Amino acid sequence: MPVAPASTPRISRLALIVALIAALLSVPGSAEGETPPGGVVSTDPIALADLIAGATPDGLTVNEHFAPSRRARPAAAPFRGTIHLAGATMNVLSDAASGEISNPVLGKDTTFFPDVSLSFFTVHGQLIPTTQHVVRNGVLDGTRSYWDIIVQPGRVWREQGDRGWSRAAFPFALVNSIEGETHNGVALFAYRGQEMTPVRFQVVQMTSPFYVPEYFTAWGTTDATYQRGGVTGLAQRIRRFHAEQRARLPVGDWAELARYATDAALTSYTDFADVFQSAVVYDGVLYRTDCPTAAGPFPYCDAVRYGVWSVTKSSMMNAAILALAQRYGSAFIDEPIATYVPEAATGGWDGVTYRDLMMMASGHGPEGDPTCYLCDYDRWYVALSEADKTAEALDYPPFAEPGTVFNYRDQDAFLLGVALDRFVEAKEGRSVWEFLAHEVYQPIGIFHAPTNATVDPAGPGQPLMAYGHYATLDDLAKISLLFQNGGAWKGRQILDADLVAQILPKADPPVGAFDSSGDGTTYYFFDWWHQRLDSNEGCSVYVPQMSGWGGITVTLLPGDTVLLRMRNLWVDTPNSQASINALGDELVDLCS
Repeated sequence: MPVAPASTPRISRLALIVALIAALLSVPGSAEGETPPGGVVSTDPIALADLIAGATPDGLTVNEHFAPSRRARPAAAPFRGTIHLAGATMNVLSDAASGEISNPVLGKDTTFFPDVSLSFFTVHGQLIPTTQHVVRNGVLDGTRSYWDIIVQPGRVWREQGDRGWSRAAFPFALVNSIEGETHNGVALFAYRGQEMTPVRFQVVQMTSPFYVPEYFTAWGTTDATYQRGGVTGLAQRIRRFHAEQRARLPVGDWAELARYATDAALTSYTDFADVFQSAVVYDGVLYRTDCPTAAGPFPYCDAVRYGVWSVTKSSMMNAAILALAQRYGSAFIDEPIATYVPEAATGGWDGVTYRDLMMMASGHGPEGDPTCYLCDYDRWYVALSEADKTAEALDYPPFAEPGTVFNYRDQDAFLLGVALDRFVEAKEGRSVWEFLAHEVYQPIGIFHAPTNATVDPAGPGQPLMAYGHYATLDDLAKISLLFQNGGAWKGRQILDADLVAQILPKADPPVGAFDSSGDGTTYYFFDWWHQRLDSNEGCSVYVPQMSGWGGITVTLLPGDTVLLRMRNLWVDTPNSQASINALGDELVDLCS
């Protein structure tokens, strides 16, 4: 079993949570996204001479300087090739009293920007990475940094006075493959011919952290080299990019929702110190706030990928299950997972079915306190390989008959993902991730869905499925609309219609759902939370909700309306669900 190196203190997850709550509750914030500390933020433009010299700034710079100015002109030349980042120690400002972040963690340096290679090409002034999957670094042997990285599309352009140099900028997210948060930032460099400058970067926003519990901003400069060319299949990549652009939902400004809801309801939905972006899908349009950060509005707002933690259980896991049920029939969900996971043939796991795991009712849990979510958790959490993580997930004793007791466990969700992967491998000779990407996501216009996976010697690893999905708002909106449309998209039935019907809003909780709140307001069913919304007209409706660590929620209202809220404070705040209720009651007729 992989364990933390001897040099790294083994801190229990519960202890970290206590520290995290204390830290977060001590941070003053304002609505829509000012939680990460920013310090002094410079408004000075970034000079070409500073980029060429690799000058490191004294702090953050307003994000607008990492994008074309109003006087910018087209880039002098396209960019096509690979940049090799040397990595660099980041300047960090955190919410901790010391201003620092936990370091080292699991034997890796959390203050070191990863030394990675990233390939790009350009299309009409846009800088497109050749992959938006997780580029691993921090979880590999022999590396210094704690961080892996995800890169999203940016821009190329030329500013006045740049003397033949062009600028390139791209948004990124620092992540770690055993966790589920994102530390979002933006990077900038200049290029000319086969030359490029060092890369200037800054981290300005984050979703709820865990092993690095502090909220932080960071900035710095890393040396880099440019290897021109080498991007294969360029014509196909460009066609794919254009297809991605066409598939995006139309975007509207948050203020436009005033046509459909009162200012009081809209404000109550956004008015929390830890909310940094809110959105509503209404009549086919994705209305969203901007992306405020510690360095001002983020210039690549629609490209931001959020680490949504346990939203993954609905957005990935449940979508895969229902798509497999559509293809092979739903009877398999009542079969024991041991059929395809022989490791589960002992220890009381032999009678546990796919349905039991979907319901969080395996009947297994930590010895001595079986329903404690985070007890005896770390050994599974830090296990890297599929074999080790599966063995750890199964190494909990039975305490109840499968299917009888609700017991929310990430380990069980991971086992469900393993069982699905083995099922797909046996049926189709491919992974559950490949199945999900090609049979569910691409048909609805999602061309990239980076997710964390186990770290194995060969291959991409087993998707964690319990958490680890890095989604854009557009991704989450489309997945929601697929469910709201009964699992069909443009005339094609993708998800099992009968199972989708059991999940969608209704006056009563789904048949067989577990009352997770004890008071009838919240139920758990098929990898979804079901929340009771109460209308001012006196009726109630139970709506399915994706929910992730940090208070991230995606709520499916009756019809085709979706409420999305990205947050970064894991403990719930008063009236959080009430604000969802209030806005939902105005946008749709809950009594119809």
